[in-house]
Amino acid sequence: MVLIIPIIYILSWRTCRNLGQALQETVAWCVGYLITGGVLLLMSYGNWLDLVSGRPDQPGALIAILGGFGGMLISRIVWKRRGGHLKQSSNRWIRALHAARSTDVSKARPRR
Repeated sequence: MVLIIPIIYILSWRTCRNLGQALQETVAWCVGYLITGGVLLLMSYGNWLDLVSGRPDQPGALIAILGGFGGMLISRIVWKRRGGHLKQSSNRWIRALHAARSTDVSKARPRR
């Protein structure tokens, strides 16, 4: 678990390029993981569901990890609704695409 959190932080930063949002997504992943794991643990101790075990070495732990990614997704959606990046980073591929689409005024043919 301790090794997963830095990997989640790097993954978040790599996708959003914002250190603050990456930290929020990492915290949201941890909260989602703990909530889902807690629900699985309660279901395991209460014998409500015998299909999934609350132990970390069982396949049911994958459900808790997916719950963490669900929390991360919710954090990303909220961030995008608030405006995402206030200043978009300049991507060289996007600039090249815009430059290829624009016409050069000096090379344009005069109208007759």
